Amino acid sequence: MTTLVMKFGGTSVGNAARIREVAQIVASRQGAKRVVVVSAMAGVTNTLFEMAEAARNHKLDKAIQLLSKVEQIHLEAARSLEIATPECIGNIKEIVESLQRRMQGIDLLGELSQRTMDEIASAGERLSSILVAGFMGCPLVDARTIIRTDSHFGSARPKLAAIKKFVALNLVPLLDSYDVVVTQGYIGSDDANDTTTLGRGGSDYSAGLLGAALQANEIEIWT
Repeated sequence: MTTLVMKFGGTSVGNAARIREVAQIVASRQGAKRVVVVSAMAGVTNTLFEMAEAARNHKLDKAIQLLSKVEQIHLEAARSLEIATPECIGNIKEIVESLQRRMQGIDLLGELSQRTMDEIASAGERLSSILVAGFMGCPLVDARTIIRTDSHFGSARPKLAAIKKFVALNLVPLLDSYDVVVTQGYIGSDDANDTTTLGRGGSDYSAGLLGAALQANEIEIWT
């Protein structure tokens, strides 16, 4: 069976209409096992960085306002895609509520570590992947369970042998049962299971790492 890794950038998943197009492109690759790697919706990662900086500078109202903007973008897309089920909305709100607690903590301490920033930045991909997997009706794999890295937060280096091991454990069994699986680009985790990121533009890197671990026939980068 042909295995295909398909990475879609932020503009490609930038709104409900684009996500519908992504689903059509993925569906057109019938006959292949497809791993769909998604970036955050266009502009969301920048908003998350701005939000975290606002909290660090004790501008909590601004941070919460930016967070609300991120939440509304994803809730509106979910409604437009007609996937606004209690489960989908609950998954979005769980991430948003966790971010809100983080903003309050950063505001209180006036500190923003790179480790905390990675956890915050990962939310963009985690949110967009909920929408893409929900619309396509396929399993969603948290990239942090398959992309293992060192602890160089902000620009983590992948551990190739560990990635191959976790792909075999957590991704391959799903591909045995499903033709399409969705995961996130850009993010991973270290040996302590702390969230890491591969650096800006890291989603392409994620697709390459997964393609190598799966010995995929092809990697497609859609922008």
